[in-house]
Amino acid sequence: NNIDVEAARQRGVPVTIAPGYNSRSVAEVALMMILMLSRKVDEARTVFERRERIGGPVGRELYGKTLGIVGMGKIGKCLAEAAQGLGMKVIGVTSRCPRADLDSLLRSSHIVSLHCPLTPATRGLIAAPQLALMRPDALLINCARGPVVDRDALWAALQEGRLGGVGLDTHWVEPAPLGDELYGHPRVLALPHLGSISAEVYERFAEVLAENIVRV
Repeated sequence: NNIDVEAARQRGVPVTIAPGYNSRSVAEVALMMILMLSRKVDEARTVFERRERIGGPVGRELYGKTLGIVGMGKIGKCLAEAAQGLGMKVIGVTSRCPRADLDSLLRSSHIVSLHCPLTPATRGLIAAPQLALMRPDALLINCARGPVVDRDALWAALQEGRLGGVGLDTHWVEPAPLGDELYGHPRVLALPHLGSISAEVYERFAEVLAENIVRV
């Protein structure tokens, strides 16, 4: 998304990629956000800080719930494996699947997690019509790219109470603007694009980078 590949090609500059080096790290962050939203961790921390009560808020278990994954590459498969270990049912589609398959996933899933690349076909993939198909208590997780989700449609769905929660580790503008009211919504959990940030990821990336340089 950040390199003009055609300009590099014209100048004879090799461009390499490092696929898979961050898959487990991103999948873990997606699972973390799913758990935090399901068990209402932000609300629980506020309750504890105020010492208001014990035993709340009331969250939901993941066991037996359906997780819909959009983008079944390395990250999607890692997340699917982890979710199945928690007793979840997993439905997966690729970003190139027929629209009917995506619609069926959105209708059936308690949680939808996005892990597809940003392409002309996936920009705005989750817009008002797709959000309208989701359960009113569903969770939406975006660890793909911000523009995969239509921001205005998402805000409208939140304002109308048509989503149980939203986890965002990728954003429409990065860093996300301080004045965007969407990030202050009580059902939004936002992180600073840290899915692929871990000590292990940096080590693996350095290895792949060095290998690519040697290959070139």
